[in-house]
Amino acid sequence: MREVLAYIRKRTEEQHNHPFIKWLDDESVPPRDRLTRWFPNNAGFAMGFKDLNLMILRYPDEEAATDPFKRAINHHGDQDGTHWEWYLRDLQKLNLDRQMTLSDGLRFLWNRETRISRQFMYGMCSLANRNKDPLIRYSMIMPLEEFAHLLFGKLAKIARKFSKETGIKLEYLGDLHAAHEPGDLVNQDEEIKQMFVDIKLDDNKRQVAINAARYVCDENVTRWMTNYKLATENRVWPMD
Repeated sequence: MREVLAYIRKRTEEQHNHPFIKWLDDESVPPRDRLTRWFPNNAGFAMGFKDLNLMILRYPDEEAATDPFKRAINHHGDQDGTHWEWYLRDLQKLNLDRQMTLSDGLRFLWNRETRISRQFMYGMCSLANRNKDPLIRYSMIMPLEEFAHLLFGKLAKIARKFSKETGIKLEYLGDLHAAHEPGDLVNQDEEIKQMFVDIKLDDNKRQVAINAARYVCDENVTRWMTNYKLATENRVWPMD
């Protein structure tokens, strides 16, 4: 698994120069703008992430009871499947909780620009359903965690500055979420984490794992570019 993880780390390191990450570092842009201009567009991913963890990647309890790899993925998903609650609370705290009809809400969630997040989630579901092996699913989870560690570390820094200016403490965008994105599996002891790292993959499975990781990395890069486009066009709501 070490070769797969090395590939993921390399791809993550490259994203320090991603336009969205560099824009988040731009101190000339007010903190509120850096937090809000793209945030509603993240709804499809934030809410889809709940189902991905609690429905798609999750193994039946009877399987997890006898397989430490499956059990570890379930434990990880139990935590990641709760982050949507923080997302909804931050929408309210940032005054982004727009009132709209159900039809307008559906139109927003399925608009042209949010399709990138939807495609990502549909693709992840398809990939997970084709690959029941927990080692391949681990290779899908780790890019999500590595990219999230980078992103939410940046966002938490902005959120702290925003909190000093406004007294508003954010959750999804703040230190709470960042603390739960260590770049690794959560809800695990070090022995379990090392178990994944040390496992040796045969050539065929290694290639499948790298291909799965590549898909997740590529889709994350594309999704961040959509966020960057919305942010720099100063359109908080894609449908406007």
